[in-house]
Amino acid sequence: MKNKKMDIMLIMFLLIAGFLYTYQIWQNDSANQYYLAAVKSMSKSLHHFFYASFDATGFVSIDKPPVALWIQTISAQIFGFHTWSVILPQALAGIGSVLLLYLMIKPNFGQGAARVSAAVMALTPIAQQ
Repeated sequence: MKNKKMDIMLIMFLLIAGFLYTYQIWQNDSANQYYLAAVKSMSKSLHHFFYASFDATGFVSIDKPPVALWIQTISAQIFGFHTWSVILPQALAGIGSVLLLYLMIKPNFGQGAARVSAAVMALTPIAQQ
């Protein structure tokens, strides 16, 4: 069995991604207000949670699959309803995507290509929004 060592460059890219993805997530204007209101509504009732209901009566639902909103609602239930608590799961998913890309590229193309891929993913501005 090979001796597996932690790649220091990967850790550096994960830290950079963590900083960039979580930078100023506590500002109120960093989230889509429509989906933020939906998460708030979903946190009030189990019916609203499962049907991704937007309004207080549970009649109007969101226009996309509710799984991402479920994760955001659970985060809001754990940490309280704040903009940063709703965006936190997306930031963690972004950091995880850097790691996942590295782990997918390394076996087939080598450590160098995996490092470049992880760096590009961590530094891509559109992925940080």
